[in-house]
Amino acid sequence: MNRFRPWTKNLNSKFKSTTSKIQSSLSSSSSSSSSSSSSSSSSSSSSSSSSSSSSSSSSSSSSSSTSLSSASSSSSSSSSSSLSSASSSSKAQDPSTSASFLPNAPPLLASSQKIDRKNKTYNKFPSTNDAPLDVYSIIQNRLLISFLSKTKCELCEKQWDGSVQMNKREGLFVILSFQCSYCKNIIVLNSSPQVPGSKQHDINIRTQIAGHLTGIRHAGLKRISAALNIPPPIEEGRHNKKDRHLLESIKLCATDSMRNAIKQAVSTAKSSDLTVSGDGTWQTRGFASKHGAAALIANGPSPKVVDIDTFSKTCNVCAGASSLLQIGTSESRSKYDQIIKNHQCGKNFDQSSGNMEAVCTLRMFERSETKYGVRYLKYVGDGDSKTFSLLLKKKPYKGVKIEKIEDINHFGKRLKRALKTVKSQCGGMKLSDGKTIGGKGRLTGNVKEET
Repeated sequence: MNRFRPWTKNLNSKFKSTTSKIQSSLSSSSSSSSSSSSSSSSSSSSSSSSSSSSSSSSSSSSSSSTSLSSASSSSSSSSSSSLSSASSSSKAQDPSTSASFLPNAPPLLASSQKIDRKNKTYNKFPSTNDAPLDVYSIIQNRLLISFLSKTKCELCEKQWDGSVQMNKREGLFVILSFQCSYCKNIIVLNSSPQVPGSKQHDINIRTQIAGHLTGIRHAGLKRISAALNIPPPIEEGRHNKKDRHLLESIKLCATDSMRNAIKQAVSTAKSSDLTVSGDGTWQTRGFASKHGAAALIANGPSPKVVDIDTFSKTCNVCAGASSLLQIGTSESRSKYDQIIKNHQCGKNFDQSSGNMEAVCTLRMFERSETKYGVRYLKYVGDGDSKTFSLLLKKKPYKGVKIEKIEDINHFGKRLKRALKTVKSQCGGMKLSDGKTIGGKGRLTGNVKEET
């Protein structure tokens, strides 16, 4: 998000200028009446010079060059020079802004101080690079026509007046053509660049990835497009077909990211013996899920995922091909055998779903030396005894015992549950001091959810 922050620089400057003027007016009100009248006269002269500068700016804009690009550059340069001259004139004539006039000026307002801090944090780019060129802006076509009508045609040099047509649409990618009504000159505009080495367009790839990252997939993307009044994504059939190619690219990026995370962890720890934390997840609640996954994260100043693994108890291809066996013909049986032989089966787990996390974690430990050349000798767990018990039993690193570190969040939750159990079972029992375990100054049922 930091790349969008420089766009707020101009707005922040306006807020800063406004707060400065408020401070100046407050300070001027406490000074003598003569100084006040002098300030007002200089303010009026500043206003007149500003209006004259703006009029010269408009005349300069009307007499700009005939081509589209030169007209835009001339108008912007003349207006910016007029504004800067008006601003410098206003500062020179307003005595309330000079340091000698206000030697004991009040400190900046809280809002101004906040803006200054944000400027130092986010506005690290030069003013000429405030608008990143590789981002997308949603522009209504009507506003696009309105903008073009203020420019001149590059061929006939008349003020542009024409029509806009959509030559092609593929998902969110469109090709627009702008035709001048005088000379019939046509300018073609592509709304998104083409991905190098493919026929896909950048905006469609990003949209497809966004659907997976947010979990809304193709159906959700269609609803969002309808709400924003923008073209819908590519049709679902092509969307699913491209998913298979997109998955391979994402896997490559994930592999590179995890290798870089290992290098960073080794550099931080100054050792190839690392401390990692792990956890698992299932597609559905409980231990009846058909799919599960686990991940390991390297502990450090910037924890990052270093390895992942998934388990599945079903295979969609096998399940679909099994319907051929119900036909009962030799031809269907032959086709079934061919499908089973040629496909890569997605089923890789046949134990209970509750063991998925433990087995996944063990596999990642066992391949750490061959995959990355590191060992995970300290494991931060969530209290699941199955995972650590399996690591101690299988001993992925011969002759080396893995040390477990309790996760404080899960430890606090277990402690809370244990205290609640004691409170409910022994609430009326008196202790050695003659008081019950509960009550004022004792164990209560209200435990703050801070863990």
